[in-house]
Amino acid sequence: MFTFRASAEVTENRRIELTVPKEVPVGHAEFVVTLATPVDDSSKPARTSLADWAAEQAENWGYRVETVTEALIEKAIALYAGRSDKEWGLTDCVSFVLMEQEGVVEAVTADIHFQQAGYRALLLESER
Repeated sequence: MFTFRASAEVTENRRIELTVPKEVPVGHAEFVVTLATPVDDSSKPARTSLADWAAEQAENWGYRVETVTEALIEKAIALYAGRSDKEWGLTDCVSFVLMEQEGVVEAVTADIHFQQAGYRALLLESER
């Protein structure tokens, strides 16, 4: 896992180009993206963060958006460090910690890591 900070201009078509450090291997990559808007930009509406927007939409989408707190990330890092026998990413571990806390046992995913962690990965199950 690589951790780095990057910034980019968002164009009117909502696209960005990201150049990753040369240490990042070529191939498939997963990204956790955090968007932050400068607080001193009064020309933007009050609801500027993606998290706020997604939280407002959650009722329509049938799920809720969770804030990644320091406590949550600490638990996820502990799980990540404790399962070096698995190829789980930190994003997987955040999901597993949240699922355990909320009593969720199934996920709409085709990621085998969820099965390895003891959850049902619904998109991996054959039709009944």
